[in-house]
Amino acid sequence: EMTVDGYQKKGIKNYSMIGYSGEVTLSNSIEHIGEYAFYYSTIKEITMPSHLDSIAKSAFNNCDSLKIMKISSIEQWLKVKLANLSSHPLNRAAYKSHTSIYGSDDKPITNLVIPRYVEAIPNYCFVGHKDLQTISFGYYNDDSYLKAIGKNAFYRCTSLTYVNIPSGVTEIGDYAFGICSSLRTVRASSPVPPTLGDNAFWECSENLKIYVPAESLEAYKTAPGWSEYADKIVAK
Repeated sequence: EMTVDGYQKKGIKNYSMIGYSGEVTLSNSIEHIGEYAFYYSTIKEITMPSHLDSIAKSAFNNCDSLKIMKISSIEQWLKVKLANLSSHPLNRAAYKSHTSIYGSDDKPITNLVIPRYVEAIPNYCFVGHKDLQTISFGYYNDDSYLKAIGKNAFYRCTSLTYVNIPSGVTEIGDYAFGICSSLRTVRASSPVPPTLGDNAFWECSENLKIYVPAESLEAYKTAPGWSEYADKIVAK
């Protein structure tokens, strides 16, 4: 066991797997992965423990070969706190390779359904998930409790084409949809423009259109952050 934020947790210690090149099987009882734990590791895939709740900074930094991450469920993965971009297993390999998140059926998650009761998508959550094509928030977007989309949440999801942002969302983080190079359609439902972080739609498709309520068109075009995309914002 180890102490993390004052709590005793079962985990992988800081720097403990640096340069590791074999196969990795992590016990489902693991709750924390430490700083630089897999630094420069050459593992090709990893299954995240079902009890995991945090990954420390740079835990997977320079893992160029790590192209597949498997999770037990969307609900569980949404509870994991990642300290920075290099905490995400796929971040490094996603620069040069096709990387993907697999579900419990051992297949890439192409159509992501965020449960309606989820209020925030954590920072860095789906980085490098290049097989992701669509995102749904609850059964109907209007019944979603979602309020915030974290920074880099969908960074480098290069197959994502369409996003319908629920009306309750009040905050979208920096680079939330950065380098979603196929993203052509964003529908924002709130009459009040959510707070938009820096470069939220950086390097999306050059044909990107952001559809907003007609009565809020000027509000979106002049709002901080949104004004950067004024020429792409149109009325529904």
